[in-house]
Amino acid sequence: MVGRLSRNTLWQISIFRITIVVSILFFLLTIIAMLLYPGGTMTDPHTHGYSFFWNFLSDLGRISTPNGQSNLISRVLFTVALSMGAVGVALFFIALTPFFPNSGTASWLSRLAAIFGLVTSICFIGVAFVPLDLSGQVHYLFLDAALLSFLLAFLLLFLSVLLTPRFPRRVIWVFSAFAVLLAGYSLFLLFLLLFGPPAGTPTWELVQATGQKIIVYASILTAFIQAISIQPLLAQNTELSLPSYHPVGKPNP
Repeated sequence: MVGRLSRNTLWQISIFRITIVVSILFFLLTIIAMLLYPGGTMTDPHTHGYSFFWNFLSDLGRISTPNGQSNLISRVLFTVALSMGAVGVALFFIALTPFFPNSGTASWLSRLAAIFGLVTSICFIGVAFVPLDLSGQVHYLFLDAALLSFLLAFLLLFLSVLLTPRFPRRVIWVFSAFAVLLAGYSLFLLFLLLFGPPAGTPTWELVQATGQKIIVYASILTAFIQAISIQPLLAQNTELSLPSYHPVGKPNP
């Protein structure tokens, strides 16, 4: 019945609204952290301020910058932003699982995606609370695990969406665009690994730092767009609302 939403639908609407807010805050907090970053990169500790192309996002979470200055304010903002983003990622994947049939391939794939989404969330929190300059080995371990688990989570969710015809075309197009971006970035990283400049060189730093931020911000933007697209449909109790969903042309009983 339109206008009377189930508890499950209300919960999903709340999650997507949280995703929208968290996405906006992630962009704002990281941008402010960049503006307040004292300076210094891995290959040139004497630079001033934050460079989008030369500094990694992890530089924002340092206790002190490569040039020896305190990085307290940027670190706090980065930790809060990444922690919120991590929780938002987990909730986003979990909130999408009810959109798939209770049985079948799409359902199991979406549940596996939610599990990997939760792993991604935990790893990103680890990245936030283990500074690069405090324990680089553990920091990179969390980072690599987060990127791998996120890639698996997204691919599983993308397959689930493709196997479920009820999703609006605009939702599929956004997922498809991000899938192409991820695939291109993965192939590019493979090419760099085989033929690119050695790790730690300025050219390597430029490519890695820029590519990392593009993927991170694209993933947050994807979740933001999908939350905006899906949440109104749930509020109207149409198209994606599972309890009362019916194919086009078949009225509700």
